[in-house]
Amino acid sequence: MKTLSLQRKPDFGRFLTAVRRGEPDVVPFIELIVDDTVLERVLEEPLVPPDTQADRAMEAYLRNRMRCLAALGYDHVETGCAIPFRREAVTGEDTA
Repeated sequence: MKTLSLQRKPDFGRFLTAVRRGEPDVVPFIELIVDDTVLERVLEEPLVPPDTQADRAMEAYLRNRMRCLAALGYDHVETGCAIPFRREAVTGEDTA
């Protein structure tokens, strides 16, 4: 991983304070989306795609992602999950 000359230490508590309408010591450093290509440039290695069939691919992907975001000084790590909603569709006649 590239050596970064950042003096900033990540602090999730700072982020929580701001989200809870408190007053953190400084404005939290966050980013809604950090592209994998950016992270790969910082890590100087490819990220293991999370959908790879390799053992523990998702764990390796997330571990590298968190390691990189912490090195960049971010006060949070974005997360998400897919919720498999059941959908049903009814096709009707085109009336246009």
